[in-house]
Amino acid sequence: MDGTRVLRSQSSTCAVSRRSQLSGDILLKPRDDLPETFERTSIRTIDWAGVDFAKESRWRNGAIRQDSIQQQFIAHLEDGLASFIIDDDDSGESADVVSIEETSDTIIVTLWHCKYAGGATAGQRADDLYVVCGQAQKSTNGLGASKIL
Repeated sequence: MDGTRVLRSQSSTCAVSRRSQLSGDILLKPRDDLPETFERTSIRTIDWAGVDFAKESRWRNGAIRQDSIQQQFIAHLEDGLASFIIDDDDSGESADVVSIEETSDTIIVTLWHCKYAGGATAGQRADDLYVVCGQAQKSTNGLGASKIL
């Protein structure tokens, strides 16, 4: 069997070069050379003083928990450019918090996920990152639904 027939008959994908993949006999390459990291100057930090990292949700029994992660994050968004902030913390939601920013010619919708921390203080824990990334990935399951509308 020649190489082309083998590639077509197999459903494997392999990395060929930097960010390129070979899927069957199709070479997948990125269109643009994107940066591999964020610019450090674009990363903003939030003051988490007074926040209980075990309290994720803003609401409990009909009352706002001032020391929760979501309350602190929503307060942070209120100091920014968002025209609307939606607290959508519930099971199956697209995000815990949705912010909508209006400019003269654009509407920017940002979906935010907040998760409790794996420790009592802010830290650099990979497990915390895995948890929030997993939640964000699960939230994308409904994105394909627009195709059936």
